[in-house]
Amino acid sequence: MPDDSPSPQPSPSREREEQKPPASSRERREGKAAALDGVRVVEYSETASASFCARLLGDAGADVVKVEPPVGDQHRRRGPFPDGQPDPDWSGMFLYLNANKRGVALDLEDSSQRKIFDNLAATADILVVGGQSS
Repeated sequence: MPDDSPSPQPSPSREREEQKPPASSRERREGKAAALDGVRVVEYSETASASFCARLLGDAGADVVKVEPPVGDQHRRRGPFPDGQPDPDWSGMFLYLNANKRGVALDLEDSSQRKIFDNLAATADILVVGGQSS
């Protein structure tokens, strides 16, 4: 005898569960996929806006490689710094803008290092470029 009862509807909490925001860094480490998994980004920028753009792509799961000049990104020299002591590895601004990124220092005036950059850019899905800020 056929069952004429209505099919069960998903509960509102179940619907919310299926519409979760992109995975966090912690979730990616636990093996859950993120929205931009598999997307490769190369960033070459001295501006906070471009660095923040690339950070957001990294937050969403993209593999972001930041290319800095040999002297380092200018944001390494801006605070805040722990205990007020300038340290290019502990600049609060630099650490905030560059979360979820890998980094490499390249001198683009050197032809061999320029080739490395060109290879990185050629394999990127997205190239984030920003000029020097004033």
